[in-house]
Amino acid sequence: MKIHLKKYQFEYLEKHLSEEAPGLFMKLLSSQINSGVFDLEDDIADSISDWAGEKMQRVGFEGDDDLIQERDTLYAIIDNLYF
Repeated sequence: MKIHLKKYQFEYLEKHLSEEAPGLFMKLLSSQINSGVFDLEDDIADSISDWAGEKMQRVGFEGDDDLIQERDTLYAIIDNLYF
């Protein structure tokens, strides 16, 4: 499936996913067609979505503006994987 990530979404994944799940991040990178466009296999998209959902649980659902922005970024990443 082709997905389009905005710059801030990719930068978030580059910072966090590459640290927490480097193998998964490398799979994302290897699927890159051009800037911001990726052709992901379904299982890779599911794994990234699972990671983002778990990360969202760790971030929490209340907090300061930085946490709210991080949670919104995670929501946007998940949305891009399935819509």
